[in-house]
Amino acid sequence: MDQGKEWLEEEQPIENDVEESAAVEELEEVETVEETEDEAEIEIEATEEIEVELEGNENLQRFIQLLCDLNNEAAELLKSGNMETLFAMNDTVEEMFGIQNGSEAVEYTIIDEDCQIIYKNFNAIITMIQSNESDEMDAATSEAVKMFVKNIFEANVRIVRTYGLA
Repeated sequence: MDQGKEWLEEEQPIENDVEESAAVEELEEVETVEETEDEAEIEIEATEEIEVELEGNENLQRFIQLLCDLNNEAAELLKSGNMETLFAMNDTVEEMFGIQNGSEAVEYTIIDEDCQIIYKNFNAIITMIQSNESDEMDAATSEAVKMFVKNIFEANVRIVRTYGLA
C-alpha cells in the first residue's frame, strides 16, 4: 500500500461537491484543532501542567515512550507519505488507548481530552483511506489526512507539556 509521498505534496483545493457518505458523516464528529500556528501555539501553551512521578510507574513510562513513538511516526508519515507508517501508528495508538482509556489516575484523566483527539483523528485517517475508491489518494483525502496528522501532533505536544516534559 506504498503510494509514495506524492499524495502529501499535492496542493490542490478540496472540491466542495464531495458526495456525502457514512465516512464523511463520521468525520464531521471528529474534534479538530485550529489551523493557524499562532492559534495552535496559544492552545498548546494553555494546557495545565502537573507533576508526575515516573519512577516506579512503568505504565506511565511506557505511555510517554508511546507518545514519542507516535510523534516520530506522524513526522515520518508527513515527511515520506509512506502509508506503511499507518500500521506502526495503529499499534502505537492501540497501546496508548489500552493504557489510558478508563484509568482513574490523574496523570491519565487530565490528558483525556487530548487523547480523545488523538484516537478520533487517527480513526478518521483510517476511515478516509478506506473510503477512498482508488489505490491513489485524491487531493481531498490527502489534505484531510494531513489535517488529522497535524491534530494528532498538536495533541501529543499538549500532553507532553502537561507532563512538564517540554
